[in-house]
Amino acid sequence: IRKLLMAPPKKTAVLVESPKSPGPVRDGAWAAPAPEPQEPASERIRKALSATKAKVLKQCLPLGLILAVIIALSAPFLGIGASSLTIRGQNGLQIACVWVIFIISGLTLKTDDVLAALTAWRAVGFGIVSILFITPLLAPLAGLIPLPNQPNEYSLGFIIFCAMPTTINSGVALAVQAKGSFAIALMLTVFTNIVAVFTMPFFLSLMLELGAVPLEPVALFVRLLWLILAPLALGKAVRELSSWVQGKVKAHKQQLSLFSNFCLILIPWMTISRSAASLIAAGGVSVLIVIAIGLAIHLCYLTFNFTCCKLILRKSDEIRSVTIMSSQKTLPVALAVIAALPAQLGEPGLMAIPCVVSHLVQILVDAWIVTRWANIPIHKDAHAMAPVSESDTPTLADAPASA
Repeated sequence: IRKLLMAPPKKTAVLVESPKSPGPVRDGAWAAPAPEPQEPASERIRKALSATKAKVLKQCLPLGLILAVIIALSAPFLGIGASSLTIRGQNGLQIACVWVIFIISGLTLKTDDVLAALTAWRAVGFGIVSILFITPLLAPLAGLIPLPNQPNEYSLGFIIFCAMPTTINSGVALAVQAKGSFAIALMLTVFTNIVAVFTMPFFLSLMLELGAVPLEPVALFVRLLWLILAPLALGKAVRELSSWVQGKVKAHKQQLSLFSNFCLILIPWMTISRSAASLIAAGGVSVLIVIAIGLAIHLCYLTFNFTCCKLILRKSDEIRSVTIMSSQKTLPVALAVIAALPAQLGEPGLMAIPCVVSHLVQILVDAWIVTRWANIPIHKDAHAMAPVSESDTPTLADAPASA
């Protein structure tokens, strides 16, 4: 009894919650935190599928174009059968796809966005001049590039692609992802694609005549009016005349964009299918040469436009939008022009190959640039006239190293 009474009292374990510890403290030692309940496997799979779906939808156009080329070369009879329906000697399904693309462009075109871009007259002015009058000057040089043992249609395809206006869908989307000015990107898209209907036939006629290839500009101009300007005006008129249509377009904007991309993918699928035999006979080296030339042309455009924008413009959102939009060329208009060319110029499918490849190259390169620019802060004061600091403005280090 005496030993028990004289012995010191035993310490009792006390749990104390520490705000900085992962779990309770037991006698000065950290206790393991309580395990968190794990998500069910079905929920993790659902989230993974949802994230994958979002990435696929975001890159649906380049993925679809790659798939179209693969199917066209492996099973050309499918595309040949789809293009067998003709209207006055022309591919009926291809004409329908072009009309759908530009009707949707008219339906989604907002007048307020176009008017908002008019305030940035310096950025819009340079973009228009670069797209319509400066970058097409590379077309004759592209046509003079020696392509030994390659079809002559490749040179014609590069000439046509360089003479095109800026992209209709992908350029605006990339400009927005880069935190550029949406209004400027949209204005450049709308204005240059409309004006190009009037300028392209005569420019292409001059370029092709230099290459000893005759082309009637008036006939091409009338056909482009019917293929591009008419459906664009129809879509815009329907939008302005019906508030119900505007609501439906706003509610189903993603579905309309996907359907427009689907129609765009069908066009090179059919044209390449009809020329699959000639393309396969040319071999893989031919495609590598086309990729290299398309990459070189796009890097030239990026270098020139980025340098000029840095010298002329002060706000980084304008620099980003104008650089991207002025360096891209549209595929739907190029394919519409190829469809409108006389048959004696050559195989339309072979002419479409440089256009499709160059379009894929510019999307992949610009997507990489956009990913870099999206993490750089932009100058947000729309009315400030002072130069932007170096930290706020994209630098040439943020552009491709090869540029």
